[in-house]
Parts: sequence; C-alpha cells; structure tokens
Amino acid sequence: MAVAGNKSLKGIVYRLTPVKEKDAMVSCFGEEGLFSFYAYGVMNPSASNYGACQVSSESEFFLVESTQGAYRLKEAKLLDSYHPEDDLSAMLGLSFLIELVSRFLAEEDAAPLFPYFKQSLIALKEGKGAKTVCTIFLSQLMSVSGYGLNLDECVLCGKKSDIVSVSNIQGGYLCRSCAEEEGEAKMDVATLKAYRIIAKTPSDKIGSFELELKTINPILSNLSHLLEESTGAKIKSLQTLLSY
Repeated sequence: MAVAGNKSLKGIVYRLTPVKEKDAMVSCFGEEGLFSFYAYGVMNPSASNYGACQVSSESEFFLVESTQGAYRLKEAKLLDSYHPEDDLSAMLGLSFLIELVSRFLAEEDAAPLFPYFKQSLIALKEGKGAKTVCTIFLSQLMSVSGYGLNLDECVLCGKKSDIVSVSNIQGGYLCRSCAEEEGEAKMDVATLKAYRIIAKTPSDKIGSFELELKTINPILSNLSHLLEESTGAKIKSLQTLLSY
C-alpha cells in the first residue's frame, strides 16, 4: 500500500529491521494493508516511541514525508499490545503468524486478511488454542493468495455428498469414487469436517473453539506443506509449533 502525504495510520507491527545503531524500518499491518516507515532511535528502549513500535504492538503512527518521498515516523501512540506473557504455545503461534505475514503475504492480498490477523493475535494472548488459531489464519492466507483448497464439493466431479478425502494435488475435496480413481487415501469424518470448519470460520469466531491435537496437527502440517510447495519457500517456524 502506497502512503501518500503526511498522515496517520493505525496498524500492528509485524517486523522491525534495524538500521544503523538505533534506527529501524518498521513494517506494519493495518486495515488498509501493509505499510512501512523509517523510525529514528526507535531501537533505544528509552525512546518515547519504543513501546509503540515493538512487534505485536498496535499503534497509531503519525508519519512525515521526506524529501526523497519516503516516510519517517514523527510520533507513535500505543493502542494495545498483543504480546503473550509467559505462554510458550502462544509465543510459538505468534512467531508462526509473523512469519506468514512477513514472508508469504503479498501486499495486494493483505487488506482482507487484517481482521483475521488481529483476532488471531487477540486469541493467542487470551490463551486460546494456538494450533487451531494458526491453522485458521493459514487457511485464510492461502485463500486470498490463490492457494486455498476447494472444500465445497468434489473438485473432480462436483459431487457434494460421500466426500472421503482431501487432495493437495487436485486442490480440495474428493468423493469416494474419485478418490479411488486417484489413489487418494480416505480420511476420518472428523478430519474432513475440520478442514471445512477451519476454512469457513469468520474472523470474529477465531478463539471460540479448539480442535483436538490429533485432528489439528495433520491439517496444520498439510496446509503448511501445500503453501511451501506452492511458493517454493519453507516455513521456518512450522516444526517448532508442531512439536509443542
């Protein structure tokens, strides 16, 4: 998202890139999408804007245009912080979400995903099931990026009943006959339903339920590997999250 003119923007910090000793480029995710700016002295813990520019902080940023056309921070007002306290599962979930936004979310796809990002951070801070939260966000990111699975019907014949499998290769649900023809293994009913529940969960329902580990682990793993295969990039934080 291009920032035009001196203005204020609200967003959640997802990355700090140090520049020189105390300066940084601050990358944020807000309702309008992704944006970034240069912040002088923000790496100094005693700086007035330090807290507002930490990763997982939601703040209002007052920006000034430089002579080169870039933007620098004039002042920041901390609105909230979503950093989990003393909760390793939530911290691992936060690292996973931050990596997805930093490395896999395209600027043009970002805006519709912001409500999911914010609600996911809130849910993690409240101690909700990290793997379920992360899987929902991952599913939504894949959907807006064009990598999502079709979980409405059999992707090969259009049949809506007798669904028995999910195929990464075919891109979604398979009915019994198509799964047999494609040599795809059948899945249990709970897992098949969970795929659809995850894909259809609205942002305001994130954190309202938690799936069992035996169900969510293989789905999180499978969707992550599908994203990796689609983009050619590895999700570095995946194995740590899965192993917890």
